[in-house]
Amino acid sequence: MLFLPRQPLDTVDDLRTALGNAIALELGTIPPYLTALFSIKPGWNAAAGAIVRSVAIEEMLHLSLACNMLNAVGGCPQLPAALLRYPSELPMGIGDQPGKCFVVPLARLSQDSIATFMTIEEPEHPLDFPATAEATEYHTIGEFYEAVGRLMSELGEGVFT
Repeated sequence: MLFLPRQPLDTVDDLRTALGNAIALELGTIPPYLTALFSIKPGWNAAAGAIVRSVAIEEMLHLSLACNMLNAVGGCPQLPAALLRYPSELPMGIGDQPGKCFVVPLARLSQDSIATFMTIEEPEHPLDFPATAEATEYHTIGEFYEAVGRLMSELGEGVFT
């Protein structure tokens, strides 16, 4: 389970900040997946390699979507500013326990790296987290993106430049 501190999501500036955070998050997850993928010897464990590769490509898609959305609402992606040095804490104070940052290493494909990926990719719906106005954390990355999407809908087409 992840714990993402909630951030204000009320204005266009809040939307731009959230999309910048999404860019940093997606950019932070790609290198661990690629490192694990490239650690697989050619001709070995093709099924695992295909899964890790597909997730890395999805993260790249998420990165490009976040960049495009930020651009569309008058922001500018700051990719160099979002680069991490590994091992590194995920951006936005994301933790795997309340108040404890989640550190992601670059490592070969192993049970430990798979456990890291499972924490990052925890699905949005299997566990029930009651939503309250005073909730201080998101528990999945999907829950964070859902809040960003709601704000984009609330702001309407006028948000796009």
